Amino acid sequence: MPERSAEAVVDIWSFHEDEACPIDVARRHVSDGEWLRAQRFRAAPDRAAFARGRATIRRILAGYLDQPPSEIRLGTGRYGKPDLAADVGLHVNWSHSRGQWLMAVTSAGPVGADIECVLPDLDWHGPAAIAFHPDERHFVTRQASGRVERFCKLWVCKEAAFKAAGYGLHDDMARVTMVDPKGAIAVPVAMLDGTRWHVHDVPAPAAPFAAAIAVGSPKVRLRFCDLAQLPVRSEEDRGRHLPTTPPRAVTGKVC
Repeated sequence: MPERSAEAVVDIWSFHEDEACPIDVARRHVSDGEWLRAQRFRAAPDRAAFARGRATIRRILAGYLDQPPSEIRLGTGRYGKPDLAADVGLHVNWSHSRGQWLMAVTSAGPVGADIECVLPDLDWHGPAAIAFHPDERHFVTRQASGRVERFCKLWVCKEAAFKAAGYGLHDDMARVTMVDPKGAIAVPVAMLDGTRWHVHDVPAPAAPFAAAIAVGSPKVRLRFCDLAQLPVRSEEDRGRHLPTTPPRAVTGKVC
């Protein structure tokens, strides 16, 4: 994919599972496949959290697509990246960690998003050994302090880039480095297929989280949207373009 030069406007939606759709509403919004996927979780709270989160994703998208949440067709790419099944000129991606959800919505081309909880006792050595290039492992371990934070920052940037490219997590992650020769996070990131992706830091919606998005454009304007902007609606209601009030906008900062 050629690098885009125009500014990409990306809507950022973040919410905690406690703010998501109630479970009875979620059952009406999600597809049968999503509901069955939710039932595979062993713990009842996990089943409810997945269904409620996916229903809220659908409810947000309903405002962009002018469709009831239950009628939105979601699909997955070759490597499992979720996206809209139909070509409607809109690109989305989402991620969730420890009850916190993050979704990016844009018309500027494919987008990747990732959020991770920064746990002080996180055992990052295994994932880094599998998915990180040697330069990236050096980036994490170059100082004794802050290793967990650097690992999580690099991880969300890398996963966002791979998701934007449509790959998701796979065996080739360690062949791509997010770190440039000076030891900083590379801009743009060159993938194995020759595409180049710009990774932008997203201010974490809450502590202790790290978040990032990746798009094809070096210029990004992030618009932060809130669930309070969503209209109160029934299953039969048709959507309205969102956000309904001006979102807070900031210029994207490179990771």
